[in-house]
Amino acid sequence: MVHKLRGRKTYLVASALALVTFVRAIGWIDQNLYEIALGLLGAFGLGSLRASNSKTDNLAQKIIDRLGDKK
Repeated sequence: MVHKLRGRKTYLVASALALVTFVRAIGWIDQNLYEIALGLLGAFGLGSLRASNSKTDNLAQKIIDRLGDKK
């Protein structure tokens, strides 16, 4: 299951944020619950972005190392 989510977690969090905002706009949840959801989803979104940046940095370093070895 986790393998299927690779590269999609940030988009899922963004979609969840949009859904929570829509639900708040139509009045199904109150402001307090909305703010809690925004805080939690924002933290998850930042975490998934940080994880993707770490992977990208590692990949970039591997490419640089390989290019440096060929010289």
